[in-house]
Amino acid sequence: MELKLSELLDLGRESVMRPRAAAARVLRLDLSYDAVLTAMGAVIACSAILGYLANVMFPAPVQTPWSVLTGSPLLMVIVQALGVLVTALGMTHVGRLFGGTGGFFGALVLTVWLETVLLGLQVLQVALMPLFPLFAEMLGLAGFVLFFWLLSHFTAELHDFPSVALVFVGTLGTLMAVAVVLSFLLALLGFASH
Repeated sequence: MELKLSELLDLGRESVMRPRAAAARVLRLDLSYDAVLTAMGAVIACSAILGYLANVMFPAPVQTPWSVLTGSPLLMVIVQALGVLVTALGMTHVGRLFGGTGGFFGALVLTVWLETVLLGLQVLQVALMPLFPLFAEMLGLAGFVLFFWLLSHFTAELHDFPSVALVFVGTLGTLMAVAVVLSFLLALLGFASH
């Protein structure tokens, strides 16, 4: 299946405006594993390069835990690839715990598409940084909101859940549970903050 740029842009707009319908459309594309993995690699590589360029153009005035990531494109690629896979696994298995029927491949397809939409926002953000830095920062916050908006709708469509609001609550609950478990594990390993 080959998509033209105009079709991708149209699908991107639909993803923001009518995410559930866009998710159904993406799932109907009947993509191969090779195509999805290639798209995943391309999107992750582009995102890492953009993140690195943004860091070089506008270094953070204060070192943060994220500074290590943004300073190394290779590390960013690894972390983002893990993030995509963990998101797809979580979308699959947590959805199934609540009676969903979606599979891992569909979750991976939707997660890669979600990252593609966010990449479009990231391109806009980096392009606006030199001219309108405050607006570019606000786009970063919009990206955070857009991530949860798309994830909730895409998960609802994947598993045929009727309520996107309940999926959103389930997503937040899952993230909090994972954060608690990770905090506990990091504390056990001696990484607790002092």
